[in-house]
Amino acid sequence: MKVGPLVLQSVDRFIMGQASHARGNDRYPTRIAGAGGSQWSMAMSGSGCSSMDANRQLPVSVPACATGTMIRVVTDSAMTPGSIAVDEMNVVAVVLLSDTSIALYRDDNGKGGRAVGGRCDTQNMALTQEQLDSIRTRIPARPETNIPMPYEDLVRRILMEGSLKDDRTGTGTISLFGQQMRFDLSKGFPLITTKRVWFRGVAYELLWFLRGSSNIRWLQENKVHIWDEWADENGDLGPVYGVQWRRWPAPTANNPDRVIDQIERIVEEIKTNPASRRLIVSAWNPAEVDDMALPPCHALFQFYVCDGKLSCQLYQRSCDMFLGVPFNIASYSLLTEMIAQQCGLEPGEFVWTGGDCHIYDNHVDQVLEQLSRAPYPYPKLVIDKASSLFEYNYEDFHVLDYRHGDTIKAPVAF
Repeated sequence: MKVGPLVLQSVDRFIMGQASHARGNDRYPTRIAGAGGSQWSMAMSGSGCSSMDANRQLPVSVPACATGTMIRVVTDSAMTPGSIAVDEMNVVAVVLLSDTSIALYRDDNGKGGRAVGGRCDTQNMALTQEQLDSIRTRIPARPETNIPMPYEDLVRRILMEGSLKDDRTGTGTISLFGQQMRFDLSKGFPLITTKRVWFRGVAYELLWFLRGSSNIRWLQENKVHIWDEWADENGDLGPVYGVQWRRWPAPTANNPDRVIDQIERIVEEIKTNPASRRLIVSAWNPAEVDDMALPPCHALFQFYVCDGKLSCQLYQRSCDMFLGVPFNIASYSLLTEMIAQQCGLEPGEFVWTGGDCHIYDNHVDQVLEQLSRAPYPYPKLVIDKASSLFEYNYEDFHVLDYRHGDTIKAPVAF
């Protein structure tokens, strides 16, 4: 049995683990294992709540969950009433009372268990093949247009050709491996038009990467909260993208604190040796992946200079096609145009290459809505030149003539 959304009814001091356990840092505090060989994962949405990864480990300490918090509890195998899952500290016990009822208990600071009431929907969370076949009969026809639609065409292809695949979040996906899209930056800035893409969030996140930061406070000060769910109580994420871009650890015997600024190095190399085939920046540092709140999805990118134009190819290992990829397309296109400007080049192509390209099962309705829309021409991007790549501000970016469909909201899979 798979148990669907659970709504907490009484959660006065409900805490999902406080101590550091499974991976030795406070982003992975507890592990929940089911009795009788079954295993549980819990995904939460709401203030201060997050989810477990494929190893069933909570990625952040959860300070408290308010009444009404949505929780999704999924079992890997059939559970029978009375089955219990307990975390390593016996802080939380999940008891399957019946097909429609779950009880949660916690040890109130060693004073004995107290019940946390709840109700649940036993509807399966992941799609079945029969459901996917039905969805494929409802995919809208491609609009008759001369406007290129590489993103929408790939999303349509994933729906038509993808396979059902489990994932870390327990949500379920329709997945296709090894895909590519190309965008000619000389013909417009690829801000997807079949729905609104939040350019302000794109720009501030990129500027935050270029600052080399691992803390979200600067983003929050600028009213950007896209990383809040992964940060710890101090706003830290570990050595994520910006740290690897600007301060990749490279200690030597003589200099144990030595780091490599990959971005500064790449800009200088483009200026002095544009024919190089080594114009590569990597965010995937195997030595530090386990210390990151979220391992890099967009893992590596390479620049290419030819005929006075700068092009960029990104390799993205994990691709949330509905929510994440439109953001990533805009972000790396913006970075390419910024570096081209600093190096006296024209923007060429942005080439996006994806590994596991997936549509989450709970994004299907939104994707069908988006595919029903005709596109608009891409907008134009104008950038006021800064003194260096690291001196740009959000106010230096001007997106002109951005026509787009309405915003389509969807839940983030944690």
